[in-house]
Amino acid sequence: ERKQAEATIRGKDLQFRKLSANVPGLIYQFTRRRDGTYFVPVASTGIQNIFGCSPEDVLEEFAPIGRVIFPEDSARVISDIEYSAKHLTLFNCEFRVQIPGKPIQWIQANSKPEKLADGSITWYGFGTDITEHKQTEAHLEKSRSLLDTTFQLTEEGILVVGLKRDIMSYNQNFLEMWRIPASVAATRSTDDLMNFVLDQLKDPESFLKKIKEMFSAPELTHHDIIEFKDGRIIERFSQPQQIKGKVVGRVV
Repeated sequence: ERKQAEATIRGKDLQFRKLSANVPGLIYQFTRRRDGTYFVPVASTGIQNIFGCSPEDVLEEFAPIGRVIFPEDSARVISDIEYSAKHLTLFNCEFRVQIPGKPIQWIQANSKPEKLADGSITWYGFGTDITEHKQTEAHLEKSRSLLDTTFQLTEEGILVVGLKRDIMSYNQNFLEMWRIPASVAATRSTDDLMNFVLDQLKDPESFLKKIKEMFSAPELTHHDIIEFKDGRIIERFSQPQQIKGKVVGRVV
């Protein structure tokens, strides 16, 4: 019976290794003993790419994993583990890992805890290399920052409005050009802006008509001249804002 049980366990272990070898990332069972120490009783071969060690290296201890977690992230990872253990909540953590001789990787770990009869806690989950995703995020953030700086420094007054007439963005020159108080713009309400502007125009009815035409045909570009009671004249261009070929708003 013992031999049969051992054979069954070996068979299941072989099945797990074959299945997990075809899954990107790491599949694991992570355990916190009653004394607060950690170990990884089950891990797929993906642990080599994620943490630079073998499943056998962490059967009794957590140290091979702890050594490669980025020092600035280590305390946060342990804190998240302990919080998950205390409240039995989902462990979801992003952190950096640096395997000797390799560049820094970003890892996302997700697992669900279960409290066992002996008082230990075991998590079942997976770890994924999200380095490429993080690099893309950083690139987009840099691009957004550059775009925002250009947006604010341009000499033109710019207002970005969604198809539902919700204010998405504007620059300081737009407020100054139309002499709109920051308190009015801060509401992000097109009605507030409209009411303020209408009081200053020579021909508010004509302006309202043009606004309706602009939103009734959002795919078209509009160009007109706006005259104010105080003698100011503004040349206005309105162009559709598109994402992947679909009109989602207007840039004025």
